[in-house]
Amino acid sequence: MNENEKFKKGILEILNAIGIHVHDVVVEKKMIEPGSLSLMCMANPQNLLMSQYTHDYTAKLVYNDFSTNLISEESSGIQKLFSLFYPLYDAVKNDKVLICDELEAFLHPNLICKIVEIFSTVLSKESNAQLITTTHCLDVLNIKSLRRDQVYFTLKRRAHKASFFRTRINARKVVFYLR
Repeated sequence: MNENEKFKKGILEILNAIGIHVHDVVVEKKMIEPGSLSLMCMANPQNLLMSQYTHDYTAKLVYNDFSTNLISEESSGIQKLFSLFYPLYDAVKNDKVLICDELEAFLHPNLICKIVEIFSTVLSKESNAQLITTTHCLDVLNIKSLRRDQVYFTLKRRAHKASFFRTRINARKVVFYLR
């Protein structure tokens, strides 16, 4: 991320927009020599395959008064959020369709709504990218920027079949009914 400042700036803007106040994301790169892998191999057998120089990357999130290691010190929600950043960025930058199954896994409902809202309003003005996601999170239906034709429901049938349909009424009214 240090090499692509525009991408890094975008990540920081999204994090701050959703209420995660990170001031910087620092990626540190360390060269690992093949001879120094013996201790690492006991913990992770796939390292036995490395016979050339390789690199170890560490990502740190810098907050006001402290920093954290993304992998070992952050929640699974923050880790999942970071795993989504590049696919989201790539979809928007290259006018692609991004398909996410159960976007809500490990993410707070407010965070899911913010991601969908940012994707459907801010990012869609700059791109023809599309986000297709499945979710059990009814809060997504409360997003005001979603149009009726952007929301489909599924109904599970017998023998592992499903029916897809759109609602004829506003999706926010469906949420009220379902709750």
